[in-house]
Amino acid sequence: MTATGNFPETRMRRMRRDDFSRRLMRESVVTVDDFIYPVFVLEGEGRIEKVGSMPGVERQSLDILLKTAERAVNLGIPALALFPVIDSSLKTLGAEEAFMDGRIGRIRAELNQAGQIYTRILAYSAKYASAFYGPFRDAVGSAGNLGKGNKYTYQMDPANTDEALKEVALDLAEGADMVMVKPGMPYLDIVRRVKDEFKVPTYAYQVSGEYAMLKAAAQNGWLDERLVCWRACWPSSAQGLMAF
Repeated sequence: MTATGNFPETRMRRMRRDDFSRRLMRESVVTVDDFIYPVFVLEGEGRIEKVGSMPGVERQSLDILLKTAERAVNLGIPALALFPVIDSSLKTLGAEEAFMDGRIGRIRAELNQAGQIYTRILAYSAKYASAFYGPFRDAVGSAGNLGKGNKYTYQMDPANTDEALKEVALDLAEGADMVMVKPGMPYLDIVRRVKDEFKVPTYAYQVSGEYAMLKAAAQNGWLDERLVCWRACWPSSAQGLMAF
């Protein structure tokens, strides 16, 4: 980019001086249309459980969740992401396969075979190994399962960026309609690279640890919750955001 003028004829602060002109030149605008709301689902009826590591977030049984979904619809939120809290005795050893190679192709094939040709797939294409997932594992009751282990063998190495593009390319080739980068805030550079390279609907996931970090700082009076959360939910290169 080449500058078209010099100071004092060109003053960048001129357009930033007042609220109306800042709004007029704003390149990115976040609306309710940009959000996917993640929720935790419990078995049973009339059950609500607070998630200790995620202040303000609750696990809900389906009957309660239906009311939450109704409020989301009334607010105009386009989609919910459901995360079940499964008793440890019912969990299978193959759960990690949800993020393994070839999963999108298998899902797309099964959907097509069932006649669900218009069911969209949002792929967790670039999922980095991260300690930011800790509160989520607490919320679904899987924190103890990991123990001292890690998930480095099937989640991406945080040091790699080119690998993320290859993961996205593979998912798109297998039939994904949308792709996601997670965690969101630490990997906004990846969001930008994916969007520039593929020009497909690209989403960021502000994961549980990001939420907990901002919430804890706000509760201690260290940050203005409304302002920092609003900006954290504004990845300008993403189509939308999954956020608690």
